[in-house]
Amino acid sequence: MKLELARLYLRPVEALKGEPCGVYELEAYYSKMTKAKKVRKTYKIFTGKKELDIYLKKNPNKKALVMESKFRADMYHPPSDNSLRELSPAEIALYISEKEEQTEEWRNIIKQYMS
Repeated sequence: MKLELARLYLRPVEALKGEPCGVYELEAYYSKMTKAKKVRKTYKIFTGKKELDIYLKKNPNKKALVMESKFRADMYHPPSDNSLRELSPAEIALYISEKEEQTEEWRNIIKQYMS
């Protein structure tokens, strides 16, 4: 995950965990990959160093070069009761159908562009 993408996920993760979080840069080593891709940089969201340490102990092929977050919001504001709620089955079905329509529209645009 790139840093910009991880920053987009930061607020939802904070809302789910109920506390401020930070984006940490990790390096993952994969011995079975080609030489050029053995080390891959990723970004993950944790509440703090303690949670990061637990994650690193469970994943020995990953390490954090710097134990400080690359990005952390200045302040944490809990979401209001009106801003988060569970979707009803009808709302979920509507959302999925809209996404499928958008996907079909994009397929048609690509077909026109490619021909």
